[in-house]
Amino acid sequence: MKVWKQWKGLLRQSKGASGGMGIIWNPLKVQITLLGEDKYWQHCLVTSLCKNESFNLFNVYGPSGANDKHELWALLSNKLQNITMGSCVFAGDFNAILASNEKKGGIQRIGMAQKDFQDFVDKNQLLDIVPKNGTFTWTNRRTGFTEIAKRLDRFLVASDWLAQNLILESVILPLIGSNHFPICLNVSLGHSKGGLPFLFESMWLRALDLHDLITAWWNELVLGNNSMLFKLNKKLEFIKIKIKEWNLSQFQNIHMEKLRVTVELEYLSISV
Repeated sequence: MKVWKQWKGLLRQSKGASGGMGIIWNPLKVQITLLGEDKYWQHCLVTSLCKNESFNLFNVYGPSGANDKHELWALLSNKLQNITMGSCVFAGDFNAILASNEKKGGIQRIGMAQKDFQDFVDKNQLLDIVPKNGTFTWTNRRTGFTEIAKRLDRFLVASDWLAQNLILESVILPLIGSNHFPICLNVSLGHSKGGLPFLFESMWLRALDLHDLITAWWNELVLGNNSMLFKLNKKLEFIKIKIKEWNLSQFQNIHMEKLRVTVELEYLSISV
C-alpha cells in the first residue's frame, strides 16, 4: 500500500450507483495533463518521463440512452479530428457492443446504438484490441437461462499505432466486487525476427491462377469484430501468409534457386 500512496489520481465523482471515473498514475514514470472532461469522458495527455513521448487518453463511461450515446460518439469524433499532437487511445466502459458475438443471453438484436458505435469506430479508423483470454467484460451475475454477458469494456487505439512496431495485448482480469471485469492493455515493442520484409515478386504475375486465388483468400470470413480497420489488417496478414505458402509450392525457395544458378554460372565461367 506504500506504493499506491506515491501515485496521483484524477477522479470524477459518481451520481448514485452509476457514473464516476478516474485515472491513477505513477508520477515517477508518466506525467498526466487534463485537457478536458465531462460526465461521460476525461481527456488527458500522457507523457512518458523516460522517453519524452506523449499520447492522448480518453477515459470513457458510456451513457445508457441511445441519444446520449449518439451525442457522445459525435463529440469524441470531433475532438479526435482536432488533435494535433500524439496518438490516441480510448479506454473504459463504452456501454455498447460492436458485434452480436459480444453478447450472450437476452434479446439478440442489432439496434441503432450498436450501429452508431460501429460507425464511430469505422469513421475514425480505430482499432479494437480484442482480449486474448476471453470475450465478455460484464455480467448480470446470474446463471442458466437468465444469464446475460456482454463485452462493454474495451480499448480502441488510433490506426497509426500499427505503424509504430508495437505489440498491443488486451487481457481480461479476474472479477473483483463489480459486475465489470477489469481489463488491462499491455504495450511492448515488436521484435524483428530477422526475416526479410514481404515483397511482391513480378514473376508471380506469370501464374494465371494467382488473381483468382487472391480473390478467394480476400473473401475469407474474418472473425473478431466488425471494425473495418481490424478486418483490413487481418485480411492483409492472411493473404501474405497464403502467398508465401503458394510461392513455396509453385516456385520452391527462389533465393536458394538463385544461389544454385549463380554457383553454376561461376563454375561454367571457370571451366571456359
